[in-house]
Amino acid sequence: MKKMIMLFTAMLCVSFFGCTTGTTDLGYELAQQNKFTKTFKFDQNKDKLSKAVLAALKDREWKVDSVEPEIKASLKHRDYDAKLKIEVKDNFITFDSEGTTLGGEKFVPLRLIDFLRKSVEKHLKEANCPAK
Repeated sequence: MKKMIMLFTAMLCVSFFGCTTGTTDLGYELAQQNKFTKTFKFDQNKDKLSKAVLAALKDREWKVDSVEPEIKASLKHRDYDAKLKIEVKDNFITFDSEGTTLGGEKFVPLRLIDFLRKSVEKHLKEANCPAK
């Protein structure tokens, strides 16, 4: 029984770290191709999106360096030196991660951007459905 548990645990670890490596590899690959931007569509105006982005950055402990003409934010965490330029328009948010490095190499922080997107969605939902 112990061998089965150890085997299952080993398989679980391999699958987890395999996914992590795939996302990391894709981040390096996109940076090598100079594909630093990621755009998301939302059915919200610029004002609501800007507020949600700023709240998401705060939630995720990003440092907001400026807000005009675009939002610029940075995050230093472990080997990340992440820099984002975030352009907000009606219905769209574009994250430009040019200048971000991981371990000293150019990198597109797909996971960090996805976390921000999820936080933006959370804040938009909260704004449209206030607690009673």
